Amino acid sequence: MPYRSRSNPRFHSKPTFEQSLVRLLGHRPGCIQRRRAMARLIEAMAESGQIWTGDRCDAALYEQALQQTWRHFRNHPDDYLSGGVIRAFNRRLVMFVQVA
Repeated sequence: MPYRSRSNPRFHSKPTFEQSLVRLLGHRPGCIQRRRAMARLIEAMAESGQIWTGDRCDAALYEQALQQTWRHFRNHPDDYLSGGVIRAFNRRLVMFVQVA
């Protein structure tokens, strides 16, 4: 087995959102590991700067739609596997803004 130094970027690479979601889905619903994985994934997504910011729409409407999207994400994470997690999240967010 080849030696991997700690300076090797693959040694400490951050998982993608998709990889994190797949790992999360490997845990039983409601278990502590799944809840912790969900909290870490949500935090990483929120800090990524990739969530649609709702420019050109009412701030209160956007905040309501954002909370609704996070709630949907927590309750139905498997809906976000196709097409990339962030892209699917942003699509759902835009849909909730349009419906409201």
